[in-house]
Formats: sequence, structure tokens, C-alpha cells
Amino acid sequence: MPGYGLTAILVVLFFLGSVAAGLFVGTLGIGSTSLTYLLSMLPPFLLAWAVSASSRIGISPIPIHQPHYGALTPLTAIAVMCVAVVALGVVVEPVANLMPMSENLRRLMEEMFSMDHPLDLFIATSLLAPICEELLCRGLVMRGLMRKGTPLTAILISAAVFGLLHANFQQGVTAFAFGLFLGWVYYRSGSIVACMAVHFTNNTLAQVMAVLFPDAPADATYADVMPEVCYILLYIVSVAVLALTVYVLHRKLDKGGESFNQVNNI
Repeated sequence: MPGYGLTAILVVLFFLGSVAAGLFVGTLGIGSTSLTYLLSMLPPFLLAWAVSASSRIGISPIPIHQPHYGALTPLTAIAVMCVAVVALGVVVEPVANLMPMSENLRRLMEEMFSMDHPLDLFIATSLLAPICEELLCRGLVMRGLMRKGTPLTAILISAAVFGLLHANFQQGVTAFAFGLFLGWVYYRSGSIVACMAVHFTNNTLAQVMAVLFPDAPADATYADVMPEVCYILLYIVSVAVLALTVYVLHRKLDKGGESFNQVNNI
């Protein structure tokens, strides 16, 4: 359960691991997105394991996964969360595209997320990313910072870390917004599995869109691939759906992150 300093070190280790993994995989000539991503995540997780293994702190730990969905069944709660995050993606998209993506970054993104090897890309983005990033950002960072400050502070910082991991403005803004939602979901439900399911839904939808529109550039938006009238209608519907789903979750989930509060006395 890292504090502020160790959180910063975990982020730095991820970026150092990304550079090292890219060089290593490139030298081998493998060209595997999933292997590169997995190697990038190894340094922060190894440090977290080493610190946890050597710590002798006389406090009870906050469980990474202690689900409680209030008046909702688990499947219903996760389904509502997944619908909310799809709507959130549409709502946040205009903000994320205020700063145009550079040509070099666009080419890099298209190379990294090329559909030439769809299974490898699916493993990296739909399986490894939801598991690893949720364990890191929610399971480690947010859970640790719950002991250092308020729940809001923990959610904000974990969302900022989530945005930083994406290393570019467009994805970073969207990831920050998603991170706020995922942090709130984690606080209210205590379920890291729910966060992973929501993350999986978002990333898999992005791959589906890439298959449906193979000629679209890496920074293509919904506005780029559909008529203006349809996009305006989609945006209005998405705002309404997002408001409704968040309202349902707010009303039906347990109040105030009870699993964190019971253990953490906050």
C-alpha cells in the first residue's frame, strides 16, 4: 500500500520498464505488443512485491477485492458500470481532442495498435491492460493513498497516475476521466474485478471500432466516422445515459466505501 513517494517511484519504474522492454523486444525482433507491455509492468510490480514482503507494519491491510454491491446484484452492477464508461468515452472525447495529435505520435500509435496481429493486440489491451493497470492504479496506488489522505485525494491521484501511464495528451485526458470513474467505483463497491470488467469493456470497444473503421487514423473520433446529425444525437444520448447510470450507481451501491471505512477507520 504505497504512499506518495513510493507511488511516484512506481510510475517512474513503469516508464523505465517501458523503454527497456521496447529495446529488449525490438532487439529480439519479436514485435509483440503483449510481451512489451508485460515487461513494462514488471518493474513496478516487483518493487511492490519486494516492499510488501519486507514490511512489518502493525496495521491490518485493506483487501484489494472485497466486493459489496449494495442493492444491485454483481452482474447488474457491473453491467451498469460498463454502460456508464461507454457513455463517458463519448462525452469526454471532445475535450481529449482539443490538442491535435502530432504526426509522429499518430504513426507511433498506429504501429503500436496495428491490427496486423489482432490476437496479440487483444491480449495486450483487453486482458493484460485491465488486469495490470487496475491492480497498479486502484489496487496499489489508490488503496495505499486511502491511508494517507481523503478518499477524494486517493481517487484524484490514482486517476492522474492512470492518465500519466498513457503518455500522451489525448489518451491521458480520457484515461484521467475514466480513472475518476473507476476510482469512485472501486471506493463504492470495493471490487477490483468490477474495475477490470469496465476497463475490459472500454478497451475492447476501441478494438471493435478499429476493426469496423480500419482506415481511420489513430486519433479518429466518433465525429470523424459518422454524419454530424448522428454524432450530435449520439452525444446527447450519451450524456443522458451517463447521468442515469451514475445516478443508479450512487443510489444503489453501498454508501461511502464501507469496506475501506471498516478497515481503515476513515
